[in-house]
Amino acid sequence: MSNKIKWIFLVLTSVAIAGCIIFGNTQEEKYYKLATSLTQLSTAVDTVVSFGDLTENATEKEVIDEAVRRDPSMLVPFADYSLHVVRRGSLSAVLVCTKDEQRALLEDTAYTVKFDKHYWRDSPAAPCKSTIDFAHIQTE
Repeated sequence: MSNKIKWIFLVLTSVAIAGCIIFGNTQEEKYYKLATSLTQLSTAVDTVVSFGDLTENATEKEVIDEAVRRDPSMLVPFADYSLHVVRRGSLSAVLVCTKDEQRALLEDTAYTVKFDKHYWRDSPAAPCKSTIDFAHIQTE
């Protein structure tokens, strides 16, 4: 193999590896930051669902609007996503999906210490549907 071909191969391989590293870290970083914002939002939603004056028939939008009433900026990180609130009595979860609602990305309840679901890692992609098992959540 000539030196020119070796150099071309080396350069292309380096660029490909660098691209994978940069893209991978950027995507991971984006979703971890979004997860931090979701933790705050799911806590606000939990407060409204557990202690608020909303009826059980309140829509997802009504629950979210009430949860962010004092701090609407909590919704800014989710501008490019679809949000869903899942309720079971006084328990709740917030699900983040792609804007087109084809894929679930994150889901969190305010009841567990660790973040609940990182769907964005799943392959094949998880559908935009909650998988939180409220029966196993212990509240005290």
